[in-house]
Amino acid sequence: MNFVKVLTELYESDIDFILVGGVCAVLHGAPVSTFDLDILYATDETNCQRLLQFLANRDASFRGQGNRVINPTLKHLENGGHLLFNTSLGPIDLLSWVGKQDLKLSYSDILNNYSLDEIELEDMRIQMLSLTSLIKMKEMANRPKDQLHLLQLKNLEE
Repeated sequence: MNFVKVLTELYESDIDFILVGGVCAVLHGAPVSTFDLDILYATDETNCQRLLQFLANRDASFRGQGNRVINPTLKHLENGGHLLFNTSLGPIDLLSWVGKQDLKLSYSDILNNYSLDEIELEDMRIQMLSLTSLIKMKEMANRPKDQLHLLQLKNLEE
């Protein structure tokens, strides 16, 4: 997957998002492998409509549906959750919240209460979790893969 291409197309589609997950970790210098792009998106109607158009133009369908092809709808995006898609650009995970089941942090929660970094990619300014915020999110999620990433991320912090 060409992550820069995906980020460019999201940016050019005027979608409000924050880069989270493995690509965010890589951009902070962590030596981790990732095969999809994780973004936290704003769930307001206008942003969801832009996101739906972006997905439609990239032949998006939900991953993990066996032989069934389920295309996203506006209702899917507005209802949110962790939406995992195959697209013509590669796998993209759209998250309406990060954190954990009993503490779901939305796009606006992160934007207003956590530190973010901006990276410049090919004349774009992309928001992503700061290293400190990424570590907090990984600690909250506390999945086995997050535990492995935490060791590497905390080493970068020192």
